[in-house]
Amino acid sequence: MLLNVVGNAIKFTQVGSIQIVAKTNVVSNNQFKLSCSVIDTGIGIEGNKIGLLFEKFTQADNSTTRKYGGTGLGLSIVKKLTELMGGGVSVESEAGVGSKFEFDVLIKGEVDSQFNQDLIDKYCEIKVAVVVEDPSKQINIEQQFSRFAVNVSKYNNFNDVIQSVESEQYDLILIDETFVIDNNGYDELLKKNNNNSFKIVVLTSLHQKQSGLHYQYSYPKPTILKDIIYCLDLVRNVDNKQGNLIIENELIQDKSDQEKIKVLLVEDNFVNQQVALSLFEQLDCEVDIAENGQQALDILNKKINYFDIVFMDCQMPVMDGYTASHQIRLGKAGSENSEIVIVALTANAMKGDKEKCIASGMTDYLSKPIDENELTEIVNKYIKR
Repeated sequence: MLLNVVGNAIKFTQVGSIQIVAKTNVVSNNQFKLSCSVIDTGIGIEGNKIGLLFEKFTQADNSTTRKYGGTGLGLSIVKKLTELMGGGVSVESEAGVGSKFEFDVLIKGEVDSQFNQDLIDKYCEIKVAVVVEDPSKQINIEQQFSRFAVNVSKYNNFNDVIQSVESEQYDLILIDETFVIDNNGYDELLKKNNNNSFKIVVLTSLHQKQSGLHYQYSYPKPTILKDIIYCLDLVRNVDNKQGNLIIENELIQDKSDQEKIKVLLVEDNFVNQQVALSLFEQLDCEVDIAENGQQALDILNKKINYFDIVFMDCQMPVMDGYTASHQIRLGKAGSENSEIVIVALTANAMKGDKEKCIASGMTDYLSKPIDENELTEIVNKYIKR
């Protein structure tokens, strides 16, 4: 159900944001009500068409099917499933502004009130500052801390938190990495913490290593409950191996003796991009992304002799990987790049696929989903460090 509603939000939201809010309420000793809201800033729906959304094979506008695809069955299935599970679904929307879909279901489960109280007793005296610019992300983090009755102060700039550090006596400060990269007061905050009176945890993206920084404590966004517990245990000096927290000895500028491998990733699918980026990060690579073959040619022409290796998806809009590879070999991306290593990325596993890739000018072949060990072998095979 949630996947269906979120999938629609992603499909119809080109700019802005999508928020997912989930909460539970105890109905009885062995039953919960799970409530989920999906809020987007997408194209929205006209008021006189909202009633059609939950009918089979119906979408709000016939042109929607042509532009975005879909059968019109998804929401009718969501409605039926929620009703079978003792709940329901509703929608609020405004054309050009966005939509809010809500559904709830009843779920069986035991209520462990003593466990919750033990955690509250353990963490409730901890004082936390959250330095995040986006108000919705601030609220999300605050709500997760509130489960343990933790006191949270929210800031959207460094100046305010620096002024309050001494008087508030925080135990933990969470900081979005964007503030660190821009260095908007981060160095001053470190100076104020020269006696380690509070823990500083940086919220990083998948591209953390590309910023050239390492942090004493960090975890990758988005924030999940395990991260919150890990941070609280950090304050309490409890060894917790369940979260995503990354612990390093100190904050250092990344000056590895080995120069980073420079990769051009040519891939049109966002999810595949993120998966690949996380794998390349582990290999200490710098990655540029092109979303189709034409973009790859443009980037290579601008960065002559810059990249060490190209990972090329085969099926893409505008210009596919086979054509792009052939153009590179013809010198259309600069004669200096005509011999560059090109590794095909393809979901196809049919006999003859590898031969087709090699015939188009690609150097080697890697099947999707990408296997970490196979990727490492490919990189080590062609790049000598």
